[in-house]
Amino acid sequence: MQESLPTATFQREIMPYASGQLDIRLTLEPAENIEGKVMVQGTDQPLPGVKLLPLSSSGRGLAGIEMAEAVLSGAYGCFRMTDLLPGMVTITAVFPGEPVADWMAERNLVRVTAGETSKDETIQAYKGEVVAITVLGRKGHEPLANVSVAANRGLGVFSATAVTGADGVARVRLSSSLTRISHQ
Repeated sequence: MQESLPTATFQREIMPYASGQLDIRLTLEPAENIEGKVMVQGTDQPLPGVKLLPLSSSGRGLAGIEMAEAVLSGAYGCFRMTDLLPGMVTITAVFPGEPVADWMAERNLVRVTAGETSKDETIQAYKGEVVAITVLGRKGHEPLANVSVAANRGLGVFSATAVTGADGVARVRLSSSLTRISHQ
């Protein structure tokens, strides 16, 4: 007599299974793609070497959010994201530059349709403003090193993060629509 194992929950459906069972089928949805360019806002200048992070709100993954593999924009600013699930995808651009990124861009929201490639998506990069944030201790007002600083526009939409140096200063590039700065 074969003993049944406990049931597993998958996408709100209960799927019974047992050791040695041969009739289990795994069906994968077709992968979708996004193609586009990273450009300097208001020009035809492409930006190569920009890291692009796709975040899918497909209802799967941790808290309904799934992160696909990051890609880099090529020599002419072109990028191609593959193996995405249908639904809304938020593309976040991470620009190179130390200690402050050279550019910034708003997050792009793209609707990915089953069986299609979303083409001609454009990430518009701009300079923004460099802001120096000083973190001081409460009692002696001494500079605090290694403090994480996050600047956002409210409701968890982060624009930039940085860590304070030995002088207690963190430098970040921000858009003019900044509304909140926090630290940890």
